[in-house]
Amino acid sequence: MKLLTKYLIIVIFTVALVMRLVNTPQSVPPSINWDEASLGYNAYSILKTGKDEWGKFLPLTFEAFGDYKLPGYIYTLVPFVAIYGLSEFSVRFPSIIFGSLSVIFLYLIVLELGNQKKWALLSASLLTISPWHFFLSRIALEANLAVSFFMIGFYFLVRGLKKQTFLLPASLFLGLSIFTYNSARIFVPLFLMSFLIIFWKQLKLSKLSILATILFGVFLIAGFYLAVFQDSSARYYWVRIVDEGAISYLDQSRNNSALPEIVTKLVYNRPTYFIYNFIINYSKHFSLQFLALSGGSNYQFSLQNMGLIYLAELPFLLFGLAKLLKTKVGWVFILWFIIAPIPSALTREAPHALRSIFMLGSIQVITAFGLINAFNLLRNKKVLQIALTTAFCLSIFTGAAIYYKKYFTEYSNEYSKSWQYGYEEVIGKVNSYSGKYPKIYFTKFYGEPHIFYLFFSKYDPKTFQNNPTLARDSHANWRWVDQLDKIYFINDWEMVEKMKQEKNALVIASPDNVPENSRKLETIYFLDGSIAFEIVEI
Repeated sequence: MKLLTKYLIIVIFTVALVMRLVNTPQSVPPSINWDEASLGYNAYSILKTGKDEWGKFLPLTFEAFGDYKLPGYIYTLVPFVAIYGLSEFSVRFPSIIFGSLSVIFLYLIVLELGNQKKWALLSASLLTISPWHFFLSRIALEANLAVSFFMIGFYFLVRGLKKQTFLLPASLFLGLSIFTYNSARIFVPLFLMSFLIIFWKQLKLSKLSILATILFGVFLIAGFYLAVFQDSSARYYWVRIVDEGAISYLDQSRNNSALPEIVTKLVYNRPTYFIYNFIINYSKHFSLQFLALSGGSNYQFSLQNMGLIYLAELPFLLFGLAKLLKTKVGWVFILWFIIAPIPSALTREAPHALRSIFMLGSIQVITAFGLINAFNLLRNKKVLQIALTTAFCLSIFTGAAIYYKKYFTEYSNEYSKSWQYGYEEVIGKVNSYSGKYPKIYFTKFYGEPHIFYLFFSKYDPKTFQNNPTLARDSHANWRWVDQLDKIYFINDWEMVEKMKQEKNALVIASPDNVPENSRKLETIYFLDGSIAFEIVEI
């Protein structure tokens, strides 16, 4: 039986890995986006110079576009870039590997806590085929790596209840998770406090436990300091609930209110607005619409109008929650499930498939428990057991077939623009034409073209950091590159007017903003056949 279990978990891991490797990275999703390019180039820069693109030596936070990326994924990426070179594959490979490893560690967590092989194997199997986890672990995402670090740390923490030597790696990986993705900075400490309260009787004070606490405390304090004074504060500016629009709304509502003044002040104020919207945001993460029908609204984090879990899982998720309420171990997974959406609920655009990524794992464990208990209720009714198993498997198979067909056959064509497809091809053309023109003008219409130029050209980081032609612009909490060598990166609305004064220049323009009196050289298309770039000369 032990040998069979080992074979089964090896098969589950292999399936997870193959599913996340097939047709990636250049097929689905069809190209890397600017965040992935930024992660890759900064890892490349660290590898070559020990400094990030801004020339900072081994930073704990990467300024990048002014969004201040956490260091976990970038430093994890460095050895992959060293082995495979700077490429789309090397950038996404860590996410694929650690996403697949999450399946193994979820199995180990459930086995260690629940001591039930069926529960552990079924949980791992559900995570393997999870649309939510599958989608996000095929992309270079800090969030996906943070979830993997959390699961690894969680496993060692559970082992540490019996053997304290495991507490040190637990602290290390849990600490690394909060230096990998911002949601972890909220979720991990809250979950850890809940876990320790549940198992406080099993905790023992010793040199190892004190050392592990200090180690995690260092990560937590450093992460809190950076969050308040640098990186997360910059990112949170863009996604916070009480943004400039909300403040304007509150001001207008106060001015137009017919309520008594004291009531107006109680109703229309920032704390009230924040609490109300937080509650609404939080509740949306448990809705049928979000979980099983439409998923998130961002094209880069989920398939549109497709659930994050299979509809067939939903009744067993609810049944599993009810059954787990009766057990001490069950509360660990329930608290995991209900704490995970908190970081996402603190922001706009909720429910958000990426910011609530820590729900993954808990959903599969609870669903697996519900399925096993439903099966056990019918232990004396074999026909009903067979019917339940058949119905569930057929429903999952049908849902998976529909999901993966859409993912592999339709998604790239429909959303190649969202993935900033075309940059690799257009930059190849730029490099081939470069020697013929004294100036090159590149539109910023699709985002940050300079990072794609650096990435696909494998531009020497040392040369970039010390380049006298490098011109940057910083405003509105964002960073732009306006010039590098003879390439000028310009706003799309400035393109036509500026080109009136230029001659003998190569221009990469958006399709609706081609300079007058230019001669077309090349056209780059999105996968749906629409025009991405026009390459012209003037």
